[in-house]
Amino acid sequence: MMRYKVNNKKTTTVAAALALLVIGGGLLLSWAQPSPPETEKPLPSTSRPVMARAVSVEDGSTLVEQGVLVRLWRGEIMGKEAYAVRQQGEGFVLTTTAEFQGSRQGVDFVQRLATSLPLAAEYRPQGYTLVQFIEWADDTLELMSAQIAFSNGQAQAEARWTQPEPFVQNRTWELPDLPVALLQPNVLSHWVVLTRLFEAFEVRAGMDELRISWLHPFADSVGTARIRRLEPVTIVHNGQEEMAERLEVTVELGAMKEVVELFVRNGEFLGAVAVGFGEDKAFIFRWDLFPEGFRVKR
Repeated sequence: MMRYKVNNKKTTTVAAALALLVIGGGLLLSWAQPSPPETEKPLPSTSRPVMARAVSVEDGSTLVEQGVLVRLWRGEIMGKEAYAVRQQGEGFVLTTTAEFQGSRQGVDFVQRLATSLPLAAEYRPQGYTLVQFIEWADDTLELMSAQIAFSNGQAQAEARWTQPEPFVQNRTWELPDLPVALLQPNVLSHWVVLTRLFEAFEVRAGMDELRISWLHPFADSVGTARIRRLEPVTIVHNGQEEMAERLEVTVELGAMKEVVELFVRNGEFLGAVAVGFGEDKAFIFRWDLFPEGFRVKR
C-alpha cells in the first residue's frame, strides 16, 4: 500500500494559493533550471479554493478544468500552483501561477512564476510564455521571461534575463514526427495537459499506448516519452474510497529516464508520483480536492 499524506505540523497561512519551483532529481522535481536554489523550504498552506467546471467566462472561453496542485516531498508541501484549462474556439489555453520559497548560499528567496500555454485541438502546444521573478531577502531581484514558438516542425525559444544583468539565450529544436508536449518540471500542470493529450489520441485512434516527443524549455535536445494505460486503482482519502484511472509515462532525455504514474478520474487530473526514488519520491496532487493528500491502495 502506497501512502501519500501531508504532514500538517509545519503549515501556516499565506495570502495566495500559488505553486512552486523546486530542485533535485527526477522530472517531478526540477532539474536543468537556471540558477537552481540550494535548499527548499515548505510553502505554507492557504484556504481551500472554490472549484468551477465547464462554465463560460466573459472572454467567451469555456472553463474545462481548474484546481490547485501541490508538490509533496518528504511529507512537506514545497509549493503550490493554481491552474486553469479553458477552451477557446477549436483549441485550449492553460494558464498558471506559482510560488516557491527556498534558500541559496544562506540567503532566503521567494520565487514566483506565471505561464500561458495555448494549445490546438488534441492539446498540441502552439506557443508558450513564461515570466519568472526571484525576490531575495537582501532586496536583490531577478527577472526572467521566455517564449517558445512552434512552426514547420520546429520549436524556437528565447529566454531573456533583465535583472540583475541583461542576458539573452536562444534555442531551436527540430521536432520528430510525433505528437509533442511541453514538460517543464516546475510547472506542475503540464502533467494535466499530457493526460488530456493522451486521452484525445486514445479516443480518436482507439490506442492504449502513445509515443510522443517533449520539450523542456531549458534543455538542449528533445526528449521522448511513452504513455500507456494501466489497471485502475483505489484511492483512499478522508476515510473514503474511490476508483481512479492510472497512466504510466516513461520519459527519456539523453541519459535521463524516469517513470511517472498519473492518476485521473473521469478525465480530471488527480495526481502524479515518480516511481523508483525511494524516500526522495515526489508526489503531486490536487490540493483543492484532497487537502490532506490521499493514498493508493495496491
